[in-house]
Amino acid sequence: MATIEEILTIKGPDVVIAPSTATVYEAARLMADANVGSVIVQDGEDVLGIFTERDLLQRVVAAGNDPAKTPQFKGSYARVYGEPDWGVKFQDGTAVWDHFNDAWYLRRYPDKEIGFITFSNGKNDGGIGWPQAVEFYRALQDTRRPHLFVWGQGGHGQRATMPVSLGERVLPIDVRTDQTLPAFAHCSLDDNPGSGDPKDGDAKGQVNLYLYWETADIADAPERWEMTVGLIDKAPRDECTVDLTPRRCRKFKPKPGQMLKWTNASLRDNREIQTGSAKVDKWGLVTIEKLRVAKGRNRIRVSR
Repeated sequence: MATIEEILTIKGPDVVIAPSTATVYEAARLMADANVGSVIVQDGEDVLGIFTERDLLQRVVAAGNDPAKTPQFKGSYARVYGEPDWGVKFQDGTAVWDHFNDAWYLRRYPDKEIGFITFSNGKNDGGIGWPQAVEFYRALQDTRRPHLFVWGQGGHGQRATMPVSLGERVLPIDVRTDQTLPAFAHCSLDDNPGSGDPKDGDAKGQVNLYLYWETADIADAPERWEMTVGLIDKAPRDECTVDLTPRRCRKFKPKPGQMLKWTNASLRDNREIQTGSAKVDKWGLVTIEKLRVAKGRNRIRVSR
């Protein structure tokens, strides 16, 4: 077996270096121009680490991308997956370019549970692009997955936002993999991202930014599901309407076709403000539509 020294002798001693201030797009361009799979990251003369195509793919895919629709990164995907027309597949027969298309995965497996996703995209991002972000957002909404989406004119540097605090690094809600969480959709406070054309819809905006839920008093039992939800103080209105779907339930597992009862109680006024019934769909999911949610908090109950 060849030694590392022998391999380096064949490859040559030259390495590609990126400053620590380089953007992900700039690092990707360096790799593409030099036809290499990684760059050394330096701060002055100090070596901070290595940035690889794997890092790039994880960052871009995690942001909700369709690999084939990212203007500047498709070549990086192809060097890992193979070209789309090669038809490379996983063991289960899924084409790799579909597997890493997040919107495709969400629509293909609407019953699969995911974590809470907060993501952002610049409408003027020429690297990742804008249409794929709207496609991912619509898949999250249509398949009723927990998410928060913000967009603007920050290009490739557009930052994601956390709920409650509206910061970008710390998630104030104690989201746990062993606990149920809500999926919000069609909130009346949402802005309009448009059709996928950067010129269509609001130039900047948000989806589900002002909503939150509490984790200390969740009820996830065989016969009932309960949760406290609300609007943060910075919400532009005191009340909104929103659809809510319980996701990642541990014990509350209604059967498809069942009719469930639901109630909505205002904790501020200490009274019931809405009641109704909803049918469980073929995936075992139930959605309560047009719930009234206020800054004073609401207690939602769904029962058999």
